Amino acid sequence: MYIFASLKSRIVAVMVVLVYWSFLLLMFVVAMALQRAAMRLIRWMCGIKLKDRFLNKELRERLGVYDIALLLQQNRLRWYGHVL
Repeated sequence: MYIFASLKSRIVAVMVVLVYWSFLLLMFVVAMALQRAAMRLIRWMCGIKLKDRFLNKELRERLGVYDIALLLQQNRLRWYGHVL
């Protein structure tokens, strides 16, 4: 009986880790999609095409725009209470 209880607790622990990991993966995928969409809109508003070969980082520095992934991370940490 103890073996089954121990096995069940291990399975539950693995399931919790997998759910947490999938949530983090989902947040990463969403952040990357938002970042691509934001850069596409910035390029469109500035009239810059991909073949003009401007780096995203360079374009954000010129315009004074922050990276959307960084903003999402700061807001998430602020919500958790780690950043004032």
